[in-house]
Amino acid sequence: FLTNTFTSSIAWAKSWTGKPYNLSASLSHSQNTQTRDINLSLPAVTFNVARQTPFKRKLATGDQRWYEKIGVGLTSSLLNSIATKDTLLFREGSLDQFRYGIQHTVPINTSLNVAKYFTVSPGISYTERWYLKTIEKTWDPDSGVIDVDTVNGFKAARDFSLSVNMNTRIYGMLQFRKGKISAIRHVITPTI
Repeated sequence: FLTNTFTSSIAWAKSWTGKPYNLSASLSHSQNTQTRDINLSLPAVTFNVARQTPFKRKLATGDQRWYEKIGVGLTSSLLNSIATKDTLLFREGSLDQFRYGIQHTVPINTSLNVAKYFTVSPGISYTERWYLKTIEKTWDPDSGVIDVDTVNGFKAARDFSLSVNMNTRIYGMLQFRKGKISAIRHVITPTI
């Protein structure tokens, strides 16, 4: 049996002891010897800051306040990749074919107890993407053709998402008078 695809990858990861940070980096290569297609990802880097509660009191006295449960995290990712033919990889202009960008995501969330029996969990997520090269498309109404142009320079795209989740638990007990099973306890967890 012969295979036409070669793949290889290398990965490295670092966690800081006692700190909420971790960093990972990887390189990957995939090459088809029959079609001569090559895909490289070099590097792919991810930096994470685990969920932090910045408003939590150092010395807590009494019940936890609602704002002390607000948590913030961060994930930053960088990706640089190319998909081309192996004969074109090291030619002049091949560096212009690399696709690269950076993405930052900041989730903010908390949970609140409402009316004693309900848990409400609101959340906000902010994502920002950085590009050093973008594609601009314009339509020429005279010729009816869409012009495609690659524009060099820094551009950023941003988006937000909001969510609210509410849940509770309902407990029940079904008891039997006869048989080996004396009772069945059940839990219903409705979520909106």
